Amino acid sequence: MGGGAGSSSGGSRDLEGNLGRLAKEYPVSSAGYFGTPGPGGSSRVRNISSSDPAATAGRFFSVAGKGGSVTTHKNGDVTVSSFGGRLRVVFRPHSSSDGSPVVEIYAHHLPGKHPAYQKIHFTRRNP
Repeated sequence: MGGGAGSSSGGSRDLEGNLGRLAKEYPVSSAGYFGTPGPGGSSRVRNISSSDPAATAGRFFSVAGKGGSVTTHKNGDVTVSSFGGRLRVVFRPHSSSDGSPVVEIYAHHLPGKHPAYQKIHFTRRNP
């Protein structure tokens, strides 16, 4: 998932390009948030539903984190792709709130229309 090291300016271009690629595949709001608002009412917490949430979250992280410096934490339960500065993408296979896979995007000061932070839960699509 992801890979390679990015410089600070190259990292921001990498992350911005990655998010642009994802916006062509997944729903994104005019404010740059992926998916649909979560049940908690916060605009920063979103949901993307699919028939295979784990695979969808893994692929989303792989695309979002491409070009970043990847590290794992908490015995492999957290994977982080860092792009320099405060830019990073975090993948957790199980959220502490509902157990769904989660990708968090920290896009502080990223050029373009991207929120500083968003958390995306990948949920099972209802048949």
